[in-house]
Amino acid sequence: MTYVITDIRGKIEEFNEMMNLIQFKNDFLYILGNLVGSGNPESKSLDLFRFFIDQFVNQGKGCLLKGEQELFFQKYIESKITAKDWDKLHGHTTRIEVDHLSMLEKYEY
Repeated sequence: MTYVITDIRGKIEEFNEMMNLIQFKNDFLYILGNLVGSGNPESKSLDLFRFFIDQFVNQGKGCLLKGEQELFFQKYIESKITAKDWDKLHGHTTRIEVDHLSMLEKYEY
C-alpha cells in the first residue's frame, strides 16, 4: 500500500500513532512537505527528520518532498535567511533546535 501525508510539523508522537493505526509494514510513505517546522514547543522536528530518513528513506520505504519548512530549514543552515525571517514563517521551534546543533551536525543535514 502507498500512503501520502503532509504537514506533520515535528509531531513525532502523532506520527508514530498514525503508523501504528495504519499498521505500516511493507508499505511506502510519501511526505509532501512540512515534516519539520512548527511553532509548537513540544515539536521534535529534528528527531522526526532523522527517524524518517533512517527508517523510511534509507530503507526504501519512504520519500520526503521538500515543503516550505524544509526549504526554510535549508536556507537557514546555508545562512540565506535570518532567524527572524524563519521565525516569521512559523519555524521558530525548529530553528531553536537547529541553533543547538554543532557545525558538523548542521552539515550532516
